[in-house]
Amino acid sequence: MMEQKMSCERFMGQLDAYLDGALTAEEMRQMEAHADECAKCAEELNAGRQLVQMLRGLDDEIVVPLDVQAGWRRAVRKEISAKKRKNWYRVLGTVAAALVVMIGSTFAMRGTDMVAFSNELSPNETSGNTYVAAGAPVGRRIAAKQGDQAKVMLMSAADAGAPVVFETDGEEQQKKVSDVVLEDEGAMGSRQTATASDATPAEPLVMSSMPATPEETPKPTAPLLVYGANREAETENFDQERDTLKALVSEYDGYFASDLLTQSDGARCLTSEIRVPAERLDEFVTALDDVGTTLSLESTANDVAAYYYDADARLGTQQAIVARLNQLIPEAQGDELQALNDQLEEAYAAIDELQKLLNRYDSDISYATVRMTLWEKSQFAPEPTKEPTLGERSRSGFQQSLHAVGKFFRDMVVSLAVIAPVAGILIVVGIVVGVIIYTIRKKKK
Repeated sequence: MMEQKMSCERFMGQLDAYLDGALTAEEMRQMEAHADECAKCAEELNAGRQLVQMLRGLDDEIVVPLDVQAGWRRAVRKEISAKKRKNWYRVLGTVAAALVVMIGSTFAMRGTDMVAFSNELSPNETSGNTYVAAGAPVGRRIAAKQGDQAKVMLMSAADAGAPVVFETDGEEQQKKVSDVVLEDEGAMGSRQTATASDATPAEPLVMSSMPATPEETPKPTAPLLVYGANREAETENFDQERDTLKALVSEYDGYFASDLLTQSDGARCLTSEIRVPAERLDEFVTALDDVGTTLSLESTANDVAAYYYDADARLGTQQAIVARLNQLIPEAQGDELQALNDQLEEAYAAIDELQKLLNRYDSDISYATVRMTLWEKSQFAPEPTKEPTLGERSRSGFQQSLHAVGKFFRDMVVSLAVIAPVAGILIVVGIVVGVIIYTIRKKKK
């Protein structure tokens, strides 16, 4: 590579540095080589050397005053301090800019769904899939978790014939659950358990043996109504009102299917499920006005005729199957005989379940279900609300502020982790650009 010759303009620009001895050996050699070739530049170089030689002897006899020396030193120290302050200002400015970027990005990300800063669930959120019954009659609550035990609360015996339909993701479909507990709060007041194997999509899971609604069910000549009532009341004479309730149940030929007494904050609560003859329900509900002060009263009437007659028709079908199997069994042998016996056992089991179902319907139609809740008024007056003092309010505000600041810094760490890859790329690009600019400027000099 050929060495580039020095121009006259560059020579004159570096002449003072040459005379002061501030150039490198290579740069001084280039200056002298150019002066050997250029007469004009050589003349300027000789004039400069003569001037330097003349000036060297001027200050031999000169003594700089002390105050001037002190002022010069002060000026030097001031300049050094100013340079140090400028360096600190640069550092602080860089840190402040970084903080502004971090704080701004944190606020921006907290205002969007870009980053989940917290993994806590809100009170209304759940960690699993919940299926809620759709299309069930009023008074029925059904809630199930996939893979967990599902609880089906039958709020009245009239709901016994209603199919259970689970709804998920906007679509209605029948769900199989690993273990379903059916709580019948009707006449029996008992629990029955059924597994998913007991129910198929063709037979919606309602009770242990509930039939599906037929597509073409003959319309009954008369409705079969199941009556019920729900009443809430409160009283200050809890024991007396409880005795009155027991006397009324006995007077109207009823009985307690369940009777639960609980206590909370010094006040008692009686929850009773009462069965009374359906024809005397209205009289019994009217008589309940003597038990406490009524808070709420609801009456229900549900027609189960379609389900009743369907179960009765299925019972007749199974009985016909049994009769036919009994005709075939005497003539069968071997495996055929075993298969007929198995079918006969299944038919007898179906007849037994359907007969139990019809008996339950008969019981629910004959006896109405009344759910009575009696609250005891608390004898203790609530403590007056105490107004917090200035110190308590200040302390609470300070604690809330500390909590908010801590949460903000945690969010800032998250946002820093989010922007770190992009920031790293920008820093590398900035360093490369800076090196390129520095190299270009150095070559120009």
